[in-house]
Parts: sequence; C-alpha cells; structure tokens
Amino acid sequence: MSKYDDKGFILFAFRLMLTKRSTSIILNIIRINNFRMIFVQIIYIGVMGMTMRDDAGKALDLQLVRVLRNAVNTLFGSLEKDIDRFGLNRETFQIMELLYNKGPQPVQRISDTFSIPSGSITYVIDKLEKKGYLERQPIPGDRRKTNVALTDEGRRYFDKIFPQHVETICDNLSFATDEEKMMLISVMKKIGYGIQHREDVAGSGETDHFK
Repeated sequence: MSKYDDKGFILFAFRLMLTKRSTSIILNIIRINNFRMIFVQIIYIGVMGMTMRDDAGKALDLQLVRVLRNAVNTLFGSLEKDIDRFGLNRETFQIMELLYNKGPQPVQRISDTFSIPSGSITYVIDKLEKKGYLERQPIPGDRRKTNVALTDEGRRYFDKIFPQHVETICDNLSFATDEEKMMLISVMKKIGYGIQHREDVAGSGETDHFK
C-alpha cells in the first residue's frame, strides 16, 4: 500500500508546489503511479504558470505594489486624521463603525475582522462600555458567549460623527469615477481572494476580509 492516500498525497504535493520546492522532489513523489503523476503534473504546470513572469511582468508587478502601497497609505493617513478630530483612536472607531453598520457582533468576530488580538478588543470594549457607548448582550442558546452592541447613546453619538467621516471618504475618492471604483473593487477582490484561496489550500485558514 502507498505511503500516501489520494487526498493526502495530492494536498502534500500541491503544498510543495506552492512553496516552490525543487521540481525533482515533486516528480520523485508523483512517480507512485501514472494517474497521480499525470494529475499532479497538471496542477504543477498550472500553479507555476500562474507565478512565472518575465522581466517586464515583474517590473509591472513591482510598480503596482508601490503605487497601491502609497495610495493606501495616503488614503488611510487622511482618514485617520479625520478620526482624530472626533477624539477616537482607529481601533475604537473601527469597532463602533462595524457595530453601527452591521449590528451586534461576537468579540471573536470583531477580532478576526480587524486582525486585532481578542485581549486588545476586550480592553477597548470595556472602555467603551464604561462610557456608555457599548453593551454586552447574551447570545440565545449559548451562555458562554455574548454579542457586543451599540447602546442608544452610542448610536446617537455615531449618528452625529459618521456622516461627517463618510463625507471625508467621498471627498478622498472623488478623483475616480464610479466606473473606475467598481473596476478597482473587482480587481482588488480578485487579487485578495486569489491570495486567500492559495493560503487556505496551504493550511492557513484565514478569515475572509473581502466581503
């Protein structure tokens, strides 16, 4: 009997491809039988075909990363300055904005959404709870967990400041047309989901940040 079952064998070989290990290592593994060899070779060709670039392509990719990084830094630098005028830090504003627009959320989901450790999230929530902006609500059927929600006072406060922040966002993005924005959303999702799917196959299991 082979050391690898079909599912384990294919996953193992695919992970080697994703980490760009030596071709000879992969080919030695897939010689277990012809079916596996052909199947994994097809995957290998597909994966390597997606990642191999000529010099012009590499230069273009590097330019895209630089432009994207600089644009994101400039945009979010401006938005963080706008948040500062409300007397809130970025994490506090993000949490309140999520609850304002999406409704009550478990602490772990908030942590996963913003990639912030749950301990830090709990600290921020405790401070906002003392201010009367947030409250913890029991989750029906699960006594161990609670949802975090805006209080009436917290919603009134965000009703006041959030429209002002939206105006700043719209002003910053006014240099692009709506059609360009839709195209940018589509392209960024395509890249983001592609990276996320590749890392999920490799076993990282990241949270979906592109909804």
